[in-house]
Amino acid sequence: MDDKQDIDQQDNSQQENNQQNLNQQNLNQQNLNQQNLNQQNLNQQNLNQQNLNQQNINQQNLNQQNINQQNINQQNISQQNISQQNINQQNINQQILNKQYTNDQNTYQQGLGQYNTDQYHTGQYGMQEEFPSKKILSRAGMALFVTGLMVLLAQIVVEVLVSLLSPSIANTGWYVWALTAFAVVGVGFPTFYTMIKRIPDSKKREVVKMKPTHFIGLFFICTAAMYITNFLSVILTTMIALLKGDNIFDMNPLVDAITGSNFILTILYASIVAPIVEELIFRKYLLNKLRRFGDVPAILLTGFAFGLFHMNLSQFFYASALGIIFAYVAIRTNTVRYTILLHIMINFIGTVVTPLATSKNILFSILIVAWVLSAIALGSVFFILNVRKIRLEKSEWPLLKKSDYFFNLGTILYTVFCLVVIIIVTVS
Repeated sequence: MDDKQDIDQQDNSQQENNQQNLNQQNLNQQNLNQQNLNQQNLNQQNLNQQNLNQQNINQQNLNQQNINQQNINQQNISQQNISQQNINQQNINQQILNKQYTNDQNTYQQGLGQYNTDQYHTGQYGMQEEFPSKKILSRAGMALFVTGLMVLLAQIVVEVLVSLLSPSIANTGWYVWALTAFAVVGVGFPTFYTMIKRIPDSKKREVVKMKPTHFIGLFFICTAAMYITNFLSVILTTMIALLKGDNIFDMNPLVDAITGSNFILTILYASIVAPIVEELIFRKYLLNKLRRFGDVPAILLTGFAFGLFHMNLSQFFYASALGIIFAYVAIRTNTVRYTILLHIMINFIGTVVTPLATSKNILFSILIVAWVLSAIALGSVFFILNVRKIRLEKSEWPLLKKSDYFFNLGTILYTVFCLVVIIIVTVS
């Protein structure tokens, strides 16, 4: 009995121990769960805080971007306002200048005074030009007129002095070219340069090199243009010679100068000196002053001025044609080096072919005809192949009236003067 009680007592103790262990385990498990839950809550709080911080950072960045964009927009608006103000001011300045220019034109045309050039010179209206367009044209024409007049007067004075002091000099082989060189190079060129340099230059451009093949093609185009336009001169001079009963070769003063002068001096002046001086006058200085009006007006004005400068009917047409081509070459290359070389080659051919053309040698005549026909054919082919490549720039500052290109005092005086001389030379 006692043993049984002991056993029961042990079982109860064992159960109590087990119950205590179980309770302790439950308690431990609860504590662990509570700790895990606390850790999870803490982690969630940290995560929420991080998200909140990131949202705050993103919001701050967005706000900063908006502020930056607003600043950029404000700067753009300010810049646009400044640009618009500048444009408006330029338009106002241009209107003031045009009004002043028109008033000056009216004053000039009515003979009540001269152009007021002070404001154009000082640029107080924001313009780069020193003179009104019409006055530039008039001064350029006046420079040509005075140059032609001085050349003619120089020749007359020298011829009068020679006839009085030593008439025999006029019959020498060097007299004609010496007289021409003195009048053109010694008197005419300095006169022209002195007057033309007062006119403001057009915009400068970079020199463009020309390929040798292009230069050869231009040479044949020049020769073709010269011979084709010369046919018109031959027709007109032949008709006039028949009416006058003169020899056709007597109508061209260049023939007398070449055939009656020293051949070496002829080549030296006609083929070297004259081309250089003429290119400087017409394609360097004159073209540079007129190019501001656009390529077409500059080319045509200098081309016809070059034809008139020869002051005889026999050379007018082909000299004008060559002047137009030379002007185009000078404009496209922005230099006169190529036109000087072309001019030298053309004049050299003229000084060699002219004596052969006046001779009665049949072989020479056949060779001349073959050369002329070949040159015309080749030049025409080169022109047709390259005509689409021709490009012409428009005016930097167009005239208010297109008639101002011709109807200005200087151009009128130069044209009338040259035409009068041509008529006198033709009918005398």
